[in-house]
Amino acid sequence: MSDIQTREDLHLLMSEFYLKLLADSKISYIFIKVAKIDLVPHLEELVDFWNKFFLKEACTEKMCSKFTPI
Repeated sequence: MSDIQTREDLHLLMSEFYLKLLADSKISYIFIKVAKIDLVPHLEELVDFWNKFFLKEACTEKMCSKFTPI
């Protein structure tokens, strides 16, 4: 994979990362049972969140506050 240049690049990277993460029972329980995240609908929010940093856009307080409690 080349450097992340677009939102689509980021989506691909994160999709592959989380597919591997959720396949690993040693860590997947944190996302499934502790944080209770349904990753399929949540993936777009994660991509939006990290897109702010990789593409140097400002992260709004509303966006960042979603991840603070975890």
